Amino acid sequence: MIAGWRSRSHRAHLFRYAISAALLIRAGTLINWREVSMALGAIAPGELWRAVALIALSNALAGWRWGGLMQRAGFNGRRTRFIGLFFAGGLINQALPTTLVGDGYRAFAAASAGRAVTRSAAPTSRLPLRGITEALAIFGTLRNPSSREREALLMVALDRSLGLMGNIALGTAGLALGGAMIAPWLATLGLWVLGLMLVCTLIVGALIARGRLNRALCAVGARLRLVQLDRRIGFAWGWPHNLRQLALSILVHILAVGALGACLSASGVVVPFTALLVGMPAAAILTLLPISVSGWGLRETTLVALLALWQIPAGPVVIGSILYGALSLLVYLPAAPMLLTRPREAATQSRVSSPVVGRP
Repeated sequence: MIAGWRSRSHRAHLFRYAISAALLIRAGTLINWREVSMALGAIAPGELWRAVALIALSNALAGWRWGGLMQRAGFNGRRTRFIGLFFAGGLINQALPTTLVGDGYRAFAAASAGRAVTRSAAPTSRLPLRGITEALAIFGTLRNPSSREREALLMVALDRSLGLMGNIALGTAGLALGGAMIAPWLATLGLWVLGLMLVCTLIVGALIARGRLNRALCAVGARLRLVQLDRRIGFAWGWPHNLRQLALSILVHILAVGALGACLSASGVVVPFTALLVGMPAAAILTLLPISVSGWGLRETTLVALLALWQIPAGPVVIGSILYGALSLLVYLPAAPMLLTRPREAATQSRVSSPVVGRP
């Protein structure tokens, strides 16, 4: 069974690598290479440094958001530790066609770090890519996660849902501001969708805060073997936490949009911010699909197609998108040593069956 799963997984990975390569080749056929050579010669280093700073700040804020959720759910560790795990998970995802392994890594590493630690515990030992192996084992159905690992996976899933909602909200705001460039009715649609999202967020937050959904959430938690699911979801989506979390998620994506704008500016084009608000969220959502490697190729072709509506030439857009992907990898690289570090564990290897729940 294990051999069969690995064989299917390898074939799927090869297919996705081929898709990314094909999309990059397609993006290359849209390029005027003379324009590209001129753009490469005129790259502004200052814009690249600005892009690096914005990418780092965007990911640090996202890691800070996830760390807050983990702490409120009772997981031990400083915010800086969770931010480091977030960067390490992002580094893993740079070479894979799905974010599941990187997300699984930070969940299992956080759960492992939360095990009971005594003063007599052995010093930190090194076991290469331990969290990645656990993530692959669980997502490959080779073993069931422990109760604490399920709790950590839930908090990662809630963090992802906040990020996705912030991205969609920013994209609809972009449609409201610049959708008329695509079709006149898109601006109105963007306003309606943005308003509907805000109303739904307020209603769901109020229902969770008042306990109206407790029975249903507890039933779901029992089926998933998750204790106090209602309180944990309340940390992210209950009133008034949901508005703060949504605002932080939107800020995270605004910083990412600014980083892409800096990369495009470095490649020689100035793109209107409204165009970036439409292009970047759309590309980010499409890169979540497990059909490419970390969005390579898919991001470039999506941005070329959308920014063409603003008469932005394809060559600098492809170069700017590649710069964005490369700088993102550069930002994640300092977290590489964390992938080789095994958190300290108790000499008895005892696990805490359920984290202490903080106040909602």
